[in-house]
Amino acid sequence: MEEFDFAVIGGGTAGSAAALQVASAGYSVAVIEATAIGGDAVWFSDLPSEAVFYASRAFVKAKSQVAMGLNSATLSLNYPVMQKWKNGLRRTIASAVSNDYKHAGIEIIKGFGTFIDSHVLKIGSRQIFAKKILIATGSEISLPDIQGVDKTPFLTPSDVLNLPKLPKSVLIVGGGATGTELAGYMASLGSKVTIAELGPNLLPREDDEVGTFFKNYFTRRLNIRLLLGTRVEAIANDKISSKAMLLTGGNETTERFEAIVLATGRSSNISVLNLKAAGIHFDDNGIAVTPTLQTNRKHIFAAGDCISPENDGFAPQNSATGYCVRSDSSPQKAVLQGQIAASNAFPKTSPNGRKKTSANYTGLPRITRTPPMIATVGMTENEAIRQDVPIKKAVILLNQSSAFAIDGAEGFIKIITDRGKKLLGACIVAPHADQLMTPISLALQNDLPLASLASLQTSFLNYSDLIPNITSKLL
Repeated sequence: MEEFDFAVIGGGTAGSAAALQVASAGYSVAVIEATAIGGDAVWFSDLPSEAVFYASRAFVKAKSQVAMGLNSATLSLNYPVMQKWKNGLRRTIASAVSNDYKHAGIEIIKGFGTFIDSHVLKIGSRQIFAKKILIATGSEISLPDIQGVDKTPFLTPSDVLNLPKLPKSVLIVGGGATGTELAGYMASLGSKVTIAELGPNLLPREDDEVGTFFKNYFTRRLNIRLLLGTRVEAIANDKISSKAMLLTGGNETTERFEAIVLATGRSSNISVLNLKAAGIHFDDNGIAVTPTLQTNRKHIFAAGDCISPENDGFAPQNSATGYCVRSDSSPQKAVLQGQIAASNAFPKTSPNGRKKTSANYTGLPRITRTPPMIATVGMTENEAIRQDVPIKKAVILLNQSSAFAIDGAEGFIKIITDRGKKLLGACIVAPHADQLMTPISLALQNDLPLASLASLQTSFLNYSDLIPNITSKLL
């Protein structure tokens, strides 16, 4: 039986980060991957979605610049060419990851890995022994409790990114981050979009200002129809189209759409691992881990979306504020967890000099790639209310920036502090919100005083000039 120092189940973002870190220290590493190296982030979600979202934003931006002298009357989008460009990006990134594996001496084993015992893994007819193991199998779509979902063709978010052509009309079930991202993308390219959201507002993970902003923006700018407080009771399909039975405020209606997209969430992808054979603790939500990402079996670690949400917060995870703040799934978080798992499995590879490393997501932003983009870091106002944390807050609109005169973007920046003026969190709705959030993330991560943001030196005609403006109001 072949023996490795480290076996990684899953060649996605978390698994690749861990495998490359361990292999660089001279250990023997095997990565077990059932589909393609690069995983979900490269092939099915983050990279391809950002590619097509970027293209749709550029298309809408170009069409709206008549005042600048751009003739947009005949502007069109060549959808097949856009898809070809997106697919080329995927192949380029995946090839780069594969080359990194090759240069690091990592062995790739194709197939599904299952546990025979806590050290032995089976991949098809092959078995290997590993001294240390990382489980990084990610997540899969979670089907909602809708009548007919098992019999009716529907689209997943990944399916939407690879369609040969977009549907003329579409129902998106779920108004969270994924649902709103897809709605903005499809509406920007001409689809007639309806969102059915069970809650009273869009984006329930965000503060109320965000959901209210997009409720207005989506209906006014993108002609998206919103069915809030609506339950999708059943779906069906005939030779003509798809049908959805919708329940809103006690009123039941049936409507037809060319396509239905389910954007109702994901769950840990661990069903085929045979975790019981290894004696690993888990539940329906995922694998139980400690803050060092160890399972109850000390030589086995887990990282990424396969971790149970009950263990993924590690409260209080914000070491700067001391409060419990949920950290959502993201490629950045997966990389961080992969590196933490690798450091603790093989202390020789740790940048902390063989010290145990715990998960700490202070300053790690949550990005939603809607048009315009949302970036959230630290605590939200709603989280503060639930934890009875007294706060101060300030909100400033983008039209207060020198940059507004050039591009006229809609959005806002919101910052919250505790009563002692300690930075707790922020939310930005703006073009390039992910980049605008960087100084705030840095301040939160390093527990810098609010005055450091108030004295931030920024460039002219840049929305970052709002950051010292808004923080000054909280001092």
